[in-house]
Amino acid sequence: MKSPETKMLGLAFLIAGLVLCGIGVSWLSRPPQFKATARIQVETGFDENGQADASFDPYFIQTTFEIMQSEVVLSNVVASLDLNHEWGVKYNRGAPLKLSETLKILKGKLILEPVPNTKLITITFFSDDPKDAANIANAIADSYKNYREESHRQLMIAGMKSLEEGYQTEEKKIQTLQTNVDELRKKLRIKDSLDSTTITQSEAADQVQAERDYLQSSNQLAKLKTDDANQLRADLPLVVHDAALMDLLKKLSETEQAYESLTDNYLPTNTEVIQTQTSLNTLNQQIDDRVAGLMAGLESELNSKKAALDSIRQLRDKNAEEHDPKNQPYYDAKIQLDQQQDQLRLIRAKIDAIKMGAGIISDSTPQIVDLAEPPKFPAGPNRFLGAILLTIGLISTLSGGLLLKSARQQ
Repeated sequence: MKSPETKMLGLAFLIAGLVLCGIGVSWLSRPPQFKATARIQVETGFDENGQADASFDPYFIQTTFEIMQSEVVLSNVVASLDLNHEWGVKYNRGAPLKLSETLKILKGKLILEPVPNTKLITITFFSDDPKDAANIANAIADSYKNYREESHRQLMIAGMKSLEEGYQTEEKKIQTLQTNVDELRKKLRIKDSLDSTTITQSEAADQVQAERDYLQSSNQLAKLKTDDANQLRADLPLVVHDAALMDLLKKLSETEQAYESLTDNYLPTNTEVIQTQTSLNTLNQQIDDRVAGLMAGLESELNSKKAALDSIRQLRDKNAEEHDPKNQPYYDAKIQLDQQQDQLRLIRAKIDAIKMGAGIISDSTPQIVDLAEPPKFPAGPNRFLGAILLTIGLISTLSGGLLLKSARQQ
């Protein structure tokens, strides 16, 4: 081989060897890095009344990632674990870090990934301390969960405030309409059916209560009928306290967790996996049958309330059917008042529904599926590969030096 070619080859070996030595030394000298992963289930957001918004959002996952890495979520992690001080000791010679500096380090060690074909997100954090890796991953999951629950609560408060303002407006309208009805009754000397001796004050109160019960049941059933199968399972126990359904739902949740654990470790053909899948199918069918029966019961109960209310109203409307035409303005005003009162009861039912759900964790709020555990072994760097790279680098460097020496001697 000619001297220039030998020199070029020697330089190539020398440079490659130095690079590989640098990488090998870097991998061998860096402290071990541990990674811990928490998993959280996320759903779409909420509408203005705090109810689950089922509309498809193609940007939901990316938006979720941005929120998880935002200051509003991560600052709570920094505060709860005192990371400004802890990392100041580790990275800044004991001086506390600024929040912006801590957040930069936090984001640099954080990886968020969606689990394919699920609603799960993995939150992975890297640290030279296995306990810190797990604690921070769990703290991020918990902080995001709290953020979504607080957002839900604020939406419910805003929705209730809007409804209460509407309720007050309707009350003022009813007061005006009631005054008009009372004046027309006196002017036309009308004895309303509810003032008749055939209907006592107690029976009049019964009518009001019957109308309230019917309206509430009707609204509840109408809402349930708009739910999909999964949402119906969540909402129905809030309306009907059925021990059998609650027991089935609890068993389903436990069986789903067992199935998920099994499928993480065994193939779908495993006997235990197949048996658990069969149990899931059976439980789902039993729940569907129970839900269908309860819905039929609610429908029957609503029809009974409607029949009772119609009976009461027939007595109320008897005099109205036989009234003098000159008294029509009174009856028109009375119908308008009744319609306005129905509207007021509807708003009241919505307010009560929001209050009833205020203390309940919605299925649409995030659920932490798996907490991160401190890892037993480091995820990197690969010291074995580092040693190999260093060895190859030394050999390459030595070879390059020998070739250069040979080239000088030629």
